Formats: sequence, C-alpha cells, structure tokens
Amino acid sequence: MHAIEPYSIVVLPANTSFRFEINPQYHHWRMIWFLPKPTQRWNMFAKIGQKVLPFNGCERIWALITLLYVEIGGRSSYRKLLVSELCRLITGFESQTNDSTVRVQALFAQIEGQLHLPWTVKDMATKAYLSEEQLARISKQLYGVSPRARLINLRMEKACDLLENNDWSVSMIAERLGYRDPFNFTHRFTKQVGCSPSAYRKQKLTRPTFDK
Repeated sequence: MHAIEPYSIVVLPANTSFRFEINPQYHHWRMIWFLPKPTQRWNMFAKIGQKVLPFNGCERIWALITLLYVEIGGRSSYRKLLVSELCRLITGFESQTNDSTVRVQALFAQIEGQLHLPWTVKDMATKAYLSEEQLARISKQLYGVSPRARLINLRMEKACDLLENNDWSVSMIAERLGYRDPFNFTHRFTKQVGCSPSAYRKQKLTRPTFDK
C-alpha cells in the first residue's frame, strides 16, 4: 500500500488489483482519472507498473482538464487542441523519468549554493520530483554515496575552503554550513577529514611557501 501525496501521478495498469489511501493531513484534494486505450502510444505506462510517483505537471493537467470540461459541446477544433496538449504532457512523463539524472545533478548544484539550509532527504527528493528511493539510487550511481552523505561531503569541502581564511571563525563556518551547534560541526569535520577544524586551519596556514 502506498500513501498518495499532493502532486503525484498514480500508475494503475489494467486488470490489476490495487489499494490506495489519501494522506489524512490534506483536507482538500483535486483528482483526475485518465483512462487511455491500450495502444502503442501508452505502452510506456504498462512498463512502469503500479507506482505512485511525484509529477510536476499536475497543475497544468488540471488546468487543461478544466478547459476541456468547459468546452464540452463547444468548439471541436479547440477541444482537439486541448486534448493534444493534454496527451503531450502525460506522455512527457516518460521523458521526465528519463532525465532524473540531470535533475539530481541540478539538485546538488542548488544545494551547494545553499548549504546553510536544513536539508533533509525528503526535501531533496521533493525538489528533484523523485521518490526518496529513486534519489538514493541515482545519488549512488552519480557520486557513490547516499544523498545525505553527498550533502555532508559538500559541506565539509566548503568548510575546508573557508578554513583557509582567518576571517572566518569556526563558529561562523559552522553556521554558514547549517550547523547550529559548533561542537556538532567540529565532530563531523574531525570524523570526515581526520583532524579538528582548528588543526586543519593551523596546518594550512603554517605550511611553507616558496618564492618563484
């Protein structure tokens, strides 16, 4: 059983039993049932199987369905145009799932510029329009580590850069990287790098320089 969250697409292949529940914390829902014919055009959904996945085209599809409802009995050419656009959006779901790698790369590029935010794996998955399981799988493929480990790595890499500048105190760096407790930051840095932030800074700032 899967809980259906807002902005989701639910794929239910024909002739299969299913059960779903709407998350009770959401009191207002708008749902669309789309029942395509078993043609070549829609075979991709049969291959996906029974799944609940994030989908960023929900609002546009809702707007198109609303326009179609208004146009029932109206202009046939306009209805055809709306149906064509609706089908384009839905079939575009396949390309959306195929560009997941690009979205995960874009996600971590955004995270790298906002390391101070309290990122969670759920937040990351939502940003990338992926399930947490999909995000974990793609993160492993791209970076060899989980999303959380990737976040920590980015923070520690930035910490190393900032520690080479005496203008940044350890407490300031901790806050800049999203650690409210400097001791937590120090513990994480020591575990990751092998020495404390202060020791790392001393090592970097006292290394010998050579005249060219």
